[in-house]
Amino acid sequence: MCESQLERAFVLLADFTPTVLHIVSQPLTIMFRVGSQIRWHTPDFCVLRYGAPPLVVDVKRPEQALVVRTQERHWLVAEALAAAGMHYLVWTGLAEPVVANLSLLSRAQTPISGERRNVLRDVTVQWVLDGPQTFESLATALTREHSVPDLAAKTFLRELIWQRQLRIHMHHFLLPESEVWA
Repeated sequence: MCESQLERAFVLLADFTPTVLHIVSQPLTIMFRVGSQIRWHTPDFCVLRYGAPPLVVDVKRPEQALVVRTQERHWLVAEALAAAGMHYLVWTGLAEPVVANLSLLSRAQTPISGERRNVLRDVTVQWVLDGPQTFESLATALTREHSVPDLAAKTFLRELIWQRQLRIHMHHFLLPESEVWA
C-alpha cells in the first residue's frame, strides 16, 4: 500500500484519525487539459471520511512540493477534483516524534479482553481523570493493583492511547516519564 516511509507516515496518521473510514492506495487516474495537451495524474491515496467528501491526497517530500511545476500540476489536479466534488491535499509529513509514536501505538495488541479489559480500561481512565500520570506510574499501578504483567500493562496503555481513550502529547516521544491524561 505504501511506496515510501513518508507514505507510511501518512497512512498511520489517517488510521489514527477518528473520522477516517477507509484509505485507498492509488485510487484513480485523473485526466486534465494543460493548454492543448492532455495530462494524466494518479494520486497516492483517497481517504473516505464520515460526513465529508472524499479527500484525495498526494504525498510529497517538502522540497518536491515547493517546485513550481509540481505546484502547478497540483493546482490543476485540485481543480479537476473539486469539479467532481472531492477535496485535495498535498501532504508533506509530520514531525519525527509524531511518526514514531503513531508507529509504536499502532502495533500495540494485548490478549486482555472481555470484562477484564473493560475493568482495566475504566480504572486506568479514572486514575488519569484525577490528574495526569506518567506512563510508567500507570503501568506500575496496573501491575501492582491488578496483577497485569509489566509488558502487558505497557502494551495495554499504548492500545488505549491508540484508541484515543487516553492521551499523550504526540509531539514528544513516548517515554516512561511521559504524561498521560484522559
